[in-house]
Amino acid sequence: LAGLRAQNDSSAVATEGIALDAGPGVAKAPRLPVLDEAPGGVTVEAWLQGDGVVLDCRRGDVGIRLRRRGAVVSFDVNGASFDYAAGADARHVAVVVDGGPRLATWVVDGHFGDGGEDAVLGYAFFDALGDANGAATCAVGAAARRVRVYGRYLRTSELVANHRAGRPEA
Repeated sequence: LAGLRAQNDSSAVATEGIALDAGPGVAKAPRLPVLDEAPGGVTVEAWLQGDGVVLDCRRGDVGIRLRRRGAVVSFDVNGASFDYAAGADARHVAVVVDGGPRLATWVVDGHFGDGGEDAVLGYAFFDALGDANGAATCAVGAAARRVRVYGRYLRTSELVANHRAGRPEA
């Protein structure tokens, strides 16, 4: 409960579980937990600066990818895709995949993604996703100023604080 109470004031970047923190270029792929086994989870967080590929760690259909096309941000994992209408002016997005309830949620510019006026809901349930460890390296695209991948699900409060901490330098 302490984290929830501190949500309105916290601006510290979550550091527990960071598996990748990189700007545009090529980076060693993070080791991810199995996504559909509790407490398996992953969080991909990005500061955006345009359209296109934000992060791609796939080998074939195995692995993770985050991309942006106009107002829509898509997270692909092992062939499954979770889209969210984040808005064309969104600067900070995060997708949280929680293997316990098998739920994917979005946090955009410091707000929980509830779907807004563009969708009925801003979250999705999923069936088995399995092991999402794909390629040995990840491409961080020019659409990202910075990307963080956590080998755990982050709480919405942690992502609100990460947003408040401000955009990291590339």
